[in-house]
Amino acid sequence: MINIISKKATIAATAEICHPAAIHDYSVIGENCHVGRGTEIGEYCHVGDGVIIGENCHIGEGVIIGSGAVIEYGAIIDGGAEIPNNAIIGSGLFVMPSTHPMWFPYEDE
Repeated sequence: MINIISKKATIAATAEICHPAAIHDYSVIGENCHVGRGTEIGEYCHVGDGVIIGENCHIGEGVIIGSGAVIEYGAIIDGGAEIPNNAIIGSGLFVMPSTHPMWFPYEDE
């Protein structure tokens, strides 16, 4: 993979993008995010603040990832999917727009 960072993408100054990576047109990468080596983020994606995306992930067009989410190594998120705040998507998982990942928010009793 070659490094492709679109000039039409918006990337926060505090975001860390490991090379090589691909971030396509009109995507937004929030504050304090980490994008791992070999990861591709499609057009029109929104990555919230504090998101960690591991190596070799594929984020399809129009995906919304909520703040604080963790996307582990090799995960594939199909175009149009929405990942909630603080969700964890495990290594190698495939998430489609019509499915909801297994996530359990921590609730202090």
